[in-house]
Amino acid sequence: MTNFYPTLETGSAVEYSTAYLQQVASGEEKSARAWLYQTCSELGWFQTSSSNGGLRSPNVTIDFFRGHCEDVFGTPLWPNTEAGNRNTGGADIDATNIYFVNGGLDPWQHMSVTSPRRGGAIAASVMQCDGCAHCRDLKGSAERDPEAVKVTKADIRQHLSSWINLAQPRVGALQAQAGQNIPALMSMI
Repeated sequence: MTNFYPTLETGSAVEYSTAYLQQVASGEEKSARAWLYQTCSELGWFQTSSSNGGLRSPNVTIDFFRGHCEDVFGTPLWPNTEAGNRNTGGADIDATNIYFVNGGLDPWQHMSVTSPRRGGAIAASVMQCDGCAHCRDLKGSAERDPEAVKVTKADIRQHLSSWINLAQPRVGALQAQAGQNIPALMSMI
């Protein structure tokens, strides 16, 4: 379990427990409750057991998550995924300058964008490597990173650089129009 638990906030499975998730204290290192709230109220995509066995208990069902959401937050809470998809564009997300990264072992890849869209304004990749699961790209770069992670991070840097360079003329125009620089304007907000 060296590849799984160290990525959790506590380093143990306790953060999945109702008692842990009921704790309202927040902090930079404590995000499980916020993530569960977003899942229970907006995203859905609860990871349940499969019909042919698998890693999860057969007791981990949609009904389990419905009760878990209510137990953790003290009120009936359930996502309206259709409204969320209408709001964002769903599979055809109405946005630009986003890079979606998924690991080949990432269960969330099936709910994500996995190929580039809108002429490069939305980039995406699926890293295929040993240990390339959810959020594998978020760790700091290391020489020992699998080649797929190195390639993906280089592609992310290239896209971000390109998007920033394309935006700079617009920022300059805004600065000229405002008669001052954008950081000064932002400091007043």
